[in-house]
Amino acid sequence: MERTLDNFVGQLLGVNAAPLNCPAWPPDLFAVCGTILHFTGGYLKLATIGDTYELLDENWIDQVRNRSAVWRESLEDQFGAQVSGEGPFDFESLEVPAFVDKLWQAILEIKDTTVADLFADISDEKQCKGLQAVLQLAALSDETSGGIGISTDDFFLLAAEVLCDQNNRSSYSSNVVFPAAVVLPKQHTPQRGFTLRSLTHNLSLHLSPDVFVVWRLLEIEKSPELLNVLLIPWPFEISSSSFEYLDELGAEIADGFSYFSFVPDGIKKTELECIRVFEEGIEAAQASVGKIHMVVFPELALSESLYKKIESSALEKGIILVAGVGEASEGDNVPRNQCRVQTAGLLELEKELNNDDTIRDAYRVVQDKHHRWCLDRDQILQYGLGGRLPASQQCWEYIDVSDRSLTFVTMSDWLTLCFLVCEDLARQDPAAGILRSVGPNLVIALLMDGPQLEKRWSAKYASVLAEDPGSSVLTVTSLGLCKRSSEQLGLEEPNQTIGCWRDSVHGLKELKLPKDKNLCVLSLVKSSVQEHSLDGRGDYFSAHTPVFAGVKYL
Repeated sequence: MERTLDNFVGQLLGVNAAPLNCPAWPPDLFAVCGTILHFTGGYLKLATIGDTYELLDENWIDQVRNRSAVWRESLEDQFGAQVSGEGPFDFESLEVPAFVDKLWQAILEIKDTTVADLFADISDEKQCKGLQAVLQLAALSDETSGGIGISTDDFFLLAAEVLCDQNNRSSYSSNVVFPAAVVLPKQHTPQRGFTLRSLTHNLSLHLSPDVFVVWRLLEIEKSPELLNVLLIPWPFEISSSSFEYLDELGAEIADGFSYFSFVPDGIKKTELECIRVFEEGIEAAQASVGKIHMVVFPELALSESLYKKIESSALEKGIILVAGVGEASEGDNVPRNQCRVQTAGLLELEKELNNDDTIRDAYRVVQDKHHRWCLDRDQILQYGLGGRLPASQQCWEYIDVSDRSLTFVTMSDWLTLCFLVCEDLARQDPAAGILRSVGPNLVIALLMDGPQLEKRWSAKYASVLAEDPGSSVLTVTSLGLCKRSSEQLGLEEPNQTIGCWRDSVHGLKELKLPKDKNLCVLSLVKSSVQEHSLDGRGDYFSAHTPVFAGVKYL
C-alpha cells in the first residue's frame, strides 16, 4: 500500500494520528519539506523553462527575507523570555507565525495524495499551491536559520547549540525522528547542477545516513583570517619491513585473499626523533611566518603513545593538532587506522587545564578510516614491496572499519573543517553525500601514498570537491613513502611532493619539498564570494573559502 502524504510526514515527525501540527522549530520544518522535495523531485520544477506555471512570486526573495526576519525575531523573543525566567530552552512551546501556518495548511490540503503522485501534475490548483507552500517553507526555514552551527551570538543560535548537545552533536532537529532525517548546518551552496543541495544556504538534510555525523563548534575568542598550517610528513623514511604479510589470516577468508599490516619500522626508536622534529619544526616555523595555528601529520604517522605526547605539547603551544594514528591490536581487537584531532589548541585555555584528561578527551576528535587500503600488483611494485607482499594477490589493510563517523569542526565564523583518511577521499560512500551537502570550507585528507602530483588520483578527487560543493582540499602524505615510490621509478633524486592544495579560486598547488628540506608551512587566507540558491536567494557574501596565500619549506 502506497503511503499518503500525511502518513509520510507523520512517520517523519513520530506522529501516529491527526492533527499534523506545523513544526515550530525551523530545522524541523526544513526536514519535513526537504524530505518531501527529495522523494518527489519537486524542487526540479524550479528549473523548468517557460511560463506554464508560476511557482515563485516576482517578489519571492523579498518576501522570504522579510518573513524570515519576523520569524527569527519571534523565536528570539520566545527564547529570551524562557531564559529570563531562568528556565531551560523549551522547543515544544514555541509558537508558529500565522504566515507559516497558512502555508502548512496548503500542504495539508493534499495530505491524502500518495507520495508517488505528489506534484506529478501541478496544473492542478491544490497540487501547485502545495508545491509552492513546500518550497516557501523550505526557504523560510533556511533563511531563518542563518548562522546556525557557526556561532552563538543570540538566543536562537544558543538554543540551537543546546539542542545539538542533547542530540549528541549529531543533529539540529528537535522533533524529527532520528536517524530517519538529520539536519546539519551548511557552509557552501553548489553553483552547478540541480540538486536539493542547491536549494539552501544554512541547512543541510541527510536521510537515513549510515555514517554517524558529529558537529563541533569551537568558541574561539579571536577568529584568525590568516591560517598557518605546518605539515610534518612523518615518517621521513619507511623500510619494507614496516609492511607485514598476514598470510594465515587471509587464507581463512578465501583463496587468493590476503591481508597486510603496517607498523613503521623501529617506531619506538624513532619516537624521540619525531618529538624533536615536532618541537624544532614549530620553533622554526614560528620564526619564519609567525603564529602557527595547526599542525598536520599524515596517515599512520604516529603510534597511540606518541600521539599523546605530541598532543600535550600542541596544547601547551596553543596549536590544533591533526594526525594519522595507528592504534595497535590488543588481544582479539583488530588494529585501527584513525584520524585524531585535538581541537582545543586555539581556545586559549589556561595551561594547567591543557593537560587535564577531561579537557583533552572533551575536545579530541577520533575518526576511524572507512575503507581498507588494497595494494594491487602495480602498487606493490611501485613501493618496492615485492619481497614482503605477494604481487600475485590483492593485499588488504588489516584494520577495523566497523565504526564509521564523520566529524565537522567549526573553528571560526568562516572555517568549518572535515577530515578524511586516504581511501575515504576516493571511495566516497558513505560520507560523500553528507560532505557535499554540508560543503565544509576545508577538507584535510591524511594519506599513506606516493608523491601528490597533479596527475594522480588524490588531486583528481580534490578537484571534484573544489568544484562541487566548493570546498578547499589539502592532501598530505609521508616523505618516507614518497621516497620509496621514487626509488622504484629509478629517479636520481626522490620526488618529495608531500602535499597538494586545491581551492576553487586559485586552483591547484603541488607542495614539493626541496631536497634539503623536510617540513612545509602552508599559509591560507579567507576569500569570500556570494553564492545563490536554486530559488535565487543570495547569501550576503557569507560563502568563505580558504585560499592559497604562500608556502615556506623548512
